[in-house]
Amino acid sequence: MKKVMKTVILGASVLALTATAQAATDTYEINIFGASAQAKFWNQAASDFLTDASTADSPACASVETGVHATESDNGIAIGTNCVDGDDTVIIRYRAKASFWGVASARGDDFDPADSCTTGGYAEMIDETSCSAGTCTADKCVDVTLGASDVAGESFTQKSTGWIFGPKSDFTDATQYVSYTFTGEETTGLSNLRPVVVPFSFFATDDLGIDNVSRLQAALLFSGAINNWEDVGIDPQGDDTTNTPVTLCLRHAGSGTHATMDHAVMHGDANLVSQDDPIGQNGPVIWFNEGSSDLMRCLSFTGNATFGLPATTYGIGYADSDKCGVGTQGSDPAAPGYDADWSSKCVGVERIKFQGIEGNRAAISNCMYPFWAAQWLYYDASEVDPVNGTGVLDGLVSALNAYASNPLKLDTLTGSQPLFWAAQDEMKCEKASDLVLPTKK
Repeated sequence: MKKVMKTVILGASVLALTATAQAATDTYEINIFGASAQAKFWNQAASDFLTDASTADSPACASVETGVHATESDNGIAIGTNCVDGDDTVIIRYRAKASFWGVASARGDDFDPADSCTTGGYAEMIDETSCSAGTCTADKCVDVTLGASDVAGESFTQKSTGWIFGPKSDFTDATQYVSYTFTGEETTGLSNLRPVVVPFSFFATDDLGIDNVSRLQAALLFSGAINNWEDVGIDPQGDDTTNTPVTLCLRHAGSGTHATMDHAVMHGDANLVSQDDPIGQNGPVIWFNEGSSDLMRCLSFTGNATFGLPATTYGIGYADSDKCGVGTQGSDPAAPGYDADWSSKCVGVERIKFQGIEGNRAAISNCMYPFWAAQWLYYDASEVDPVNGTGVLDGLVSALNAYASNPLKLDTLTGSQPLFWAAQDEMKCEKASDLVLPTKK
């Protein structure tokens, strides 16, 4: 179903990030929905962009307030006031789910029968009137402006069957056991922007005692061909005659991270495992997870006696590189890349190297590291057109793309973004498609 409403709302808007209602001449909304990796980037970049005044189309807001959903840290909002003409409001919402949701929302589908949105291309995102002191408690249906995907829609060719939230699933709810099969997501008629490069890394539980995984090891492990760590030359218990069972935490099919894992790491030499195995009955313990935060919870899972599930041990998974700060320093708020999610999601988990290289901005932009994707921001040009449009919202989205493409803008961000995310304008290599290795520009 095509979307039927614009994202520009004319008239008064009541904002509740503070106790004071603020009137605005015009309110412009940029709603970015989809890829799970995007949330941490926009947590910082959205507010910084709103105060940017470097181009004629930049919002140049006098003040910005931000909020995050109380129970969903990947669901955020930034509200700029006294913007554009000096008295306008600009709202940026961002919500991370999985990349195929971004493609579907840009296409104008009614893509989630479980949500409350009945209009195609609408998604549940933060209701700004529910926010107070940076915490938001409710969502509402909004028109998706940009559908974020880590890969091209046509690159979704994976399948998976398993519990939707891995070991954190509600095993009494049969609807949480899902099966996905993708043969490519249609993008005909959609336009796109590609401002940033998304960094991915492998993460391992501390008990493994490893700081690196090779491509051969990764391919053997994530194809489900290996039951024990000793079979790939890793001896976590100090005795190579001992069998140490493998635990795999994967994303469900439809995830851009999962598709990038398939194309950039497996690279056609082996197929990703597609069926979960919570007890390791037929080999390794295998869990699928809806979002990247769910995957990190899978790795740091402490067990569930009700369902007879032990804590995750000797586990490995993959996610966006900035998911758990920098190394083990996530407990220090003053350290670069500090991650406030560390205590709840990343205890006992380490980001490790791939092929001996860290998955950071420098390695990616200089063509040393292949596990990355150039993000796609899909849009319907009949609704917003940052390339040829002349409206205020068109200009704002164009300015947002230019901002995120500029490495100098990324340099000014705090937290982990400047350490991991790369801007397109600094890339010395490119991928002709998601299916090939990077080559020099």
